[in-house]
Amino acid sequence: MKNYFIENQEKPYLIRIQEREAEKIIPVQIRVEPETLNLAQKGVFTVFLQIDNGFGVSIEEIDLVSIALEGVEPTSTTFNKGKNELILKFNTQGVTNILPENEVELKLTGNLLDGTKIEGIDIVRVISKGKLHLSLLDIWNKLSALIYKLIAALTGASD
Repeated sequence: MKNYFIENQEKPYLIRIQEREAEKIIPVQIRVEPETLNLAQKGVFTVFLQIDNGFGVSIEEIDLVSIALEGVEPTSTTFNKGKNELILKFNTQGVTNILPENEVELKLTGNLLDGTKIEGIDIVRVISKGKLHLSLLDIWNKLSALIYKLIAALTGASD
């Protein structure tokens, strides 16, 4: 798969060529908030979507029923015309296909009303469902403190 950025006087866009088929894609900027998703929590998270003015497309031209983040449809959509952005709400429990990792790339896809594809990517941190999420450094620090206390107890030393 190859991506090519095409810029003409009317509208720049991205062309994706895959297996001899080409499709026009307009890249959008997305921002996921909060930046850390806890899959154990019920509730919603927000995605803010914007389209650069250079593409000659308004956020109002987005086909709202086509929008999905990692295959999950938003629970609500709101246009913020003052900031030229689309605000999307998603159920945290709906993104069950995401694995807990330090950095996870979330991809939003959709179409404009004329059928042109749009897509955007944001990177977030995802923590596990109800499990204690510790880094190796956290584990090492906790283990070191326990060993120090054990040695102190065995030798009669105090803190």
